[in-house]
Amino acid sequence: YRYAEDDDVPRYGAYKFVSWWSRTIDIPASAKGKRVMLNIRGARLRAEVFLNEQLVGYSIMSELPIACDLTAAMRPGRPNRLAIRITNPGGRFDWRDSTTMMWGKAKLFASHGFGGLDRGLTLSVHPLAARIDDAWVLNTPDPRRVTAFMEIVLERGVTDTGLDRVKAKASATLVDAAGRPVAADIRLEVLERLDDHRLRARFAVHAPDARLWDLDAPNLHRLRFRWTEGKDAVDAREVRFGFRWFAPQGLGTDATLRLNGRRVRLYSAISWGYWGFNGLWPTPELARREVTAARTLGLNALHFHRNVGKPEVFAAMDEMGLLRVMEPGGGRHAIGKDLKPGETLSPADAFSRDFMVEKCKAMARAFRSHPSLVQYTLQNEIGANLANPDVQAVLKAIHDVDPSRTVILNDG
Repeated sequence: YRYAEDDDVPRYGAYKFVSWWSRTIDIPASAKGKRVMLNIRGARLRAEVFLNEQLVGYSIMSELPIACDLTAAMRPGRPNRLAIRITNPGGRFDWRDSTTMMWGKAKLFASHGFGGLDRGLTLSVHPLAARIDDAWVLNTPDPRRVTAFMEIVLERGVTDTGLDRVKAKASATLVDAAGRPVAADIRLEVLERLDDHRLRARFAVHAPDARLWDLDAPNLHRLRFRWTEGKDAVDAREVRFGFRWFAPQGLGTDATLRLNGRRVRLYSAISWGYWGFNGLWPTPELARREVTAARTLGLNALHFHRNVGKPEVFAAMDEMGLLRVMEPGGGRHAIGKDLKPGETLSPADAFSRDFMVEKCKAMARAFRSHPSLVQYTLQNEIGANLANPDVQAVLKAIHDVDPSRTVILNDG
């Protein structure tokens, strides 16, 4: 840290503090008998969410989305007090993701030295009987075919033998960016039971006349998912995506990167994610200016360097036509140290590894529908013993969440 000798606060580029963010929110009387969710786009590092002094949410997945069920704590038709406690246990302004810090007995990678909460908090109301908990769209090698998924949480459980009776409750429709219907063959391929109260639906979508998403023509579409539990119990979610395919071809012989079948060379630079005003999250204007600046420099891609994606950044790149490579920040810590026979990781080191693996998976879940996202990198410029089983374990964990993109260990 350049000013370590004469800058006592923050010391060595880091500061520790607890902050409270609170306000009164109105939950309408019509929400009685329904499920109300608070959706937080991100916080750093730990977020504890309280509604009317009841804990409704908790996360240490720094800068990634948090979903909080307010149903049991809410007072429909009356003022509700929302309070979010943010804990920043440390970090460094210079974002040395090669270093770690101790938080009590837990070891975490040092991460950004900021503590805070993203804006863009939203409330959503769902039928109590069933709600769509997640939905996403993955591209396939045929650019005009995609695979779409939604996960449904049920109040009353369903058995494997009862799946056929509920298949008709799942549906999806395709529209363009303006909301106009797009002709498509949409088929429910599988409805599977993940546990007693969670189902996953998989759709095959083929739109033969859809306009492709490309660098010079970033055409976007939306898939509207529906789950109809009953006449007055319909839940819906919309996912924006692009029809396109990006992947390496000819691995082991004459490898090239191809977008929609044609060769493309990536001209990129790292974006540290250091945004004006707050350090952690950009305004929509700043996100768009980053894309404009990259294009002015002759770039067609950027890297999220040492930080996960941000909603405004992906929105700008999806809409303006720029490619993005993403890393979780500190990804190397998903790989534990090399162990001798009979040796095990310390509890702190095991926590550090397991935390980073979970963050990598959460990162992929959060952003896998964005057409501008083309690759995951565990961490830039790292070395690792490829015989260490943790290497393949974390790369496979990311790829299992999103098999439509390349996952690599390092890129420099």
